[in-house]
Formats: sequence, C-alpha cells, structure tokens
Amino acid sequence: MYKLWSFITLGLSIVSPCTGQVRTYEAVQTAQPPIADGVISPSEWQSAAPAQSDWGELLQLSPPDLDTANNRFRMLWDETALYVLYQTAQTAWVDPAIDPNPQFDLVNEQLYMYFDPNRDGEDNFNIIPDEQVDGYELGFNQVRGHRVSTNPNRNGVGFVTEARIDNIFGDQGNWNRGGDPLAGAALGSIIVAQNNSTTGGLAEITIPWSSFNAAGDGPVANADFNLDGTVDAADYTVWRDSLGASSTNPSGDANGDGTVDVADYVEWRSQFGTRPVIADGLFHPFAPAVGDTWYFNIGQISNADSANFMPVYNWTESFFFAARPHAELRFVSLNAAASMASAVPEPASYVVLAILALPVCGWRVLNDRKA
Repeated sequence: MYKLWSFITLGLSIVSPCTGQVRTYEAVQTAQPPIADGVISPSEWQSAAPAQSDWGELLQLSPPDLDTANNRFRMLWDETALYVLYQTAQTAWVDPAIDPNPQFDLVNEQLYMYFDPNRDGEDNFNIIPDEQVDGYELGFNQVRGHRVSTNPNRNGVGFVTEARIDNIFGDQGNWNRGGDPLAGAALGSIIVAQNNSTTGGLAEITIPWSSFNAAGDGPVANADFNLDGTVDAADYTVWRDSLGASSTNPSGDANGDGTVDVADYVEWRSQFGTRPVIADGLFHPFAPAVGDTWYFNIGQISNADSANFMPVYNWTESFFFAARPHAELRFVSLNAAASMASAVPEPASYVVLAILALPVCGWRVLNDRKA
C-alpha cells in the first residue's frame, strides 16, 4: 500500500509510510475566490495550502508504480463554494477532433472527486465499508484544449455525478435525478475549466455548496426549517409563520408528523443552537463552519499508462475509490492558516517526529504482512 515519506508544511499532516495513515488537507477560507477559467492568475491561489502531490495507487502492483504524472491539487473556500485547483504533468488527453462529445467511461482520461460532509458523524474507518459509506462523487473527462464546462451546456465534456448512501457504488441519493448527469440537478452551477496540452494540464473547479443537496433519508428530528445548517431564531420565525399548516411535508414540521404544531416548537427549542443530524450524512447545501471536517478523496485515470492505475490522494484497503478510509478535508480560516504557518516546526523537529512515528509504523506494517 501507500508507503512514502512526505513532510508537509502549511495545511497538511505528516504522511508516514504506514499503511493506514490518513492524509489531512486544510482548505483555507478566502475573501477573494479564484475564477474558474482555466488560467491561473497571479496570486489567485496564493493563500491556499501547498499543492498536494505524492499520490499513491488505488490498485497496488508489485513493486508499486509511482505517480509519474505528478498529480496535485489545492483548495480554497468561502460562504458560496469550494474551489479546487488540479494540476498534472500528464500530456495525453481526449482528442475533441476525434471525439467531439466524449462519454464518461473508464477508458478516457478522467478526474474523480469524492466528498462526504459526514453530517451523520460516522467514523472514517469501517469494518464493513460498503454498508456505511455516504458521499458525493463527481467525475469528468479531461479533454485536450482549453474549455469551460458549465450548466446547462457541458461543452463536450463527459460527466458523472452520484450521491451514494450506504454504498460505494450507485446514485441512491438520486443526485442525477434519473441517471442523466446533464439534466440532473447535481451539476447545477458547478464549473469545470480545463486547460490541457502537450506540456501538462490543469482544471479549476468551482463547486457551490448548494450542489451538495441530495436529500437521501433526510434529517432526524430536524428543526432547521430554513436549511442554513443551524437551529436558531430564524427557524422559530418559520415555525411561527407556518403554525397550523398540514401537508405531506410542511415547513416547520420538525417531528415529521405532517402538521406544524406545539410539538414542533418543543423540538425546535430542544435543538436550539445545534446543527441537526442528517440520517445519511449527505445533505449540506450551505457553507461549512470553520473547523468542520469532511471526508474526501481525489484520483485520476489515465489511458496513457495502464500500469499506473488511478493515482489517488489517499489509500483505501478495498481498492475502491469511494471506500474508506478517506482523506480528511478540514476547513480553516485565513487567520488560522497564517498562525499555523508561523508555528511550522523547524527541519530538526521533523526528524524527531519521524523517529517517534517509527514504532507505530513498524507495528502496522508487520500486521499488514500477517494479513
């Protein structure tokens, strides 16, 4: 599995050669969001944590290949969206002259991203991962040239969008609304701007928080009536204005009995100041709070190198991209990121940390061999 030393400064945990070391990336809050146009403007990504390379392989060979294309990413966020910059040294791409409207498949070059807002508070490690995994998967063809893909015209780029509930495959959350990623609500205002050539490639991706809207099983006793992520006075206003309403799903009905009444007020009062639990962990159409942690992974398939099968940011034990353990995506403020930068250990400290990590690593590797 993934056994590569990588000492990271701002925004990252130290990644040991141990199988089982979950990588953590810190997305930095920004007051000046980047523009998804496929061109990296000066200082546009400067405030983001450093680019993350050294990806492992989803399918391990013996001996394992390295990520020869030097895939890497950076992230920023604000109250509107998550912003992703992906870069690679890869030079082979879908040729629009041969295939002007490529379908998303496992043959052409593609980038995958997986996000789990984890509103149900599940552990990152599962004994039976297929039965306890919820998340959004967004994938798209990487096409030669410079093009911006937006809704409703995806501009000749094949897409897949799926919201998984208790599974690592499928669209149980109905993110595609019938299986059509172009007509479905999943893509919404997601923007993917690619710029790929014989010298490498990049993609600037904007994913509005409103896109994470798969309903799934819905909330458990949810008094967040205005769906802003917090139960507060604004939700009381919704309840008060809806008092007496009766329908299949009236606004203000916290206990789900079809009627807005005093029982819903009691539920609102008991939840006041909290962030309601969501049964499947998916529904998160609003910005995270500073300090929130999501699970995620990112990977790339290249048709040019069949032996280098899908380099991924974080390893998995089952060889499936959506399987746990995922990497962790932590949302930090710009001020917090600056403070961490000033507290980064000196190189000598890295040596001490590495030595301290060795006994644990050795234990895990030995157990891997026994397995």
